[in-house]
Amino acid sequence: MIQKADSVTTPPAIRVCCDMPGFIADWRRCDHLSNFLAEALNLIKADPFAFANMLSTVINEVLETIFYHNAGRGSLTLALSEEDAVTVLRAEFAVDDSDRSLYERIVTTLAAHDPVALYEQLLFQVSSVDTRDICLYEIAADYGARLTLENGSQPGLICLVVRISLNNCLKTEAENN
Repeated sequence: MIQKADSVTTPPAIRVCCDMPGFIADWRRCDHLSNFLAEALNLIKADPFAFANMLSTVINEVLETIFYHNAGRGSLTLALSEEDAVTVLRAEFAVDDSDRSLYERIVTTLAAHDPVALYEQLLFQVSSVDTRDICLYEIAADYGARLTLENGSQPGLICLVVRISLNNCLKTEAENN
């Protein structure tokens, strides 16, 4: 299920755009790009290292999914913003019909079921599922990320939106230690 883009959104704190063929040419770019974006947003945080580490992990999981499931053309645009206490990652990229269906299925399934139970189910069925699809389930289960899809700015593009309260994650982690 793809939604219309939010009519009122906070302008991004940082926005990057890269050529999709260049991005998918080297696996390491997922890690480099996620670290760069997380470091750029952590400057005003109480615990910048922990915030950047957690955000980098979330971004990296999204980028890994995009790395495997994209149309291989056009560009990848990533925008990070903060709305109240929620960090919002918007990833816009080209997909073919098969990949569009995959993202729609994942987002719809996560919205309708317990993300932790879904993630655990996928972990125990590793031999029968494509493990490249598990990344989005992981961030929903481990970090409480909420995922939605929006139409992209042009036909053939989708925008995967990930909302996560990293402050709550950091609080929970501190309470558990």
